[in-house]
Amino acid sequence: MAAQLWPSRVVGELDRNLPDLFSLQATLPPAPQGDGTEEAPEFIASLSETGAVQLRGRLPDAQLAAANHAFAQALFGHDNVDLATNLDETLPEGWSVRSLAGLEALSMLHDGEVLLTPATLSISGRAAARSDIESISRLLSDKLGGAAFEVNVTLDTSLAPEPELMTPETCIARINSLLSETKITFDPGSIEINARSSAILDRLAEILPDCRHVDMEIGGHTDSQGREEMNLTLSQARADAVLNGLLARRILVSNLSARGYGESNPIADNETEEGREKNRRIEFKLVDRSAAENEPSEGAQDAQSPEGEEAPE
Repeated sequence: MAAQLWPSRVVGELDRNLPDLFSLQATLPPAPQGDGTEEAPEFIASLSETGAVQLRGRLPDAQLAAANHAFAQALFGHDNVDLATNLDETLPEGWSVRSLAGLEALSMLHDGEVLLTPATLSISGRAAARSDIESISRLLSDKLGGAAFEVNVTLDTSLAPEPELMTPETCIARINSLLSETKITFDPGSIEINARSSAILDRLAEILPDCRHVDMEIGGHTDSQGREEMNLTLSQARADAVLNGLLARRILVSNLSARGYGESNPIADNETEEGREKNRRIEFKLVDRSAAENEPSEGAQDAQSPEGEEAPE
């Protein structure tokens, strides 16, 4: 509910609008008694959708008014805060502590208002995340030392900023970093994702949403053990298993493709066990969809994971 424009707030507005060389001293007439219109002391801080903040109502003294003003400027920006308060030495003890807590809580909203009265502190408005509302409640509970407060904040997830998408180079670098730390492995002769590889896919699933605009290929590779045709089939099935594993984790895969290369692209000597270990791998590669359907882009970067698989039987 919008607060009434009490005389003390009018005084604050008038004093703020006077030229620097002038000051205002106002004597307010006593409020009529018994008609329910007595002015209750209050402090109001409002935050607009554009980030502008207005401080209105009463504060205990000039020093505490300056402290509230400076704190608001630190929270919302020096040029975004408009102060039009007036002083009241009769305010209850702890008034400024409560007003400062209200300002800090207000900074967690997209827009809203804090209303401080002798009875309670209430905050209303809109927040972009449920965690912001929870943080406001924790803050006021900690800062107010048992004093009454109300949180009437609406969750509006449409206010949350879109996550910043990574560049193709950053995407492939992050995937490469992950797969350099650990390996996507399959049991010998198997195309099923095992428990260890499942954990790796969980971590990939945390990266890929920010790379949904980047075209990438999941390539499967084997060593030269076994028949060439079998290796080609096995590598394709394992690349497909990785793609399907990501799909099962609710990752949009329209930008991903899977291709098996068999033993055709070794990166090490197949005559040694160490070399064969390196050749058994899953790799992510940047691709250019405007080029030929199955051709990787020139200078494509790879993200590799040796699989440590046994030779197919």
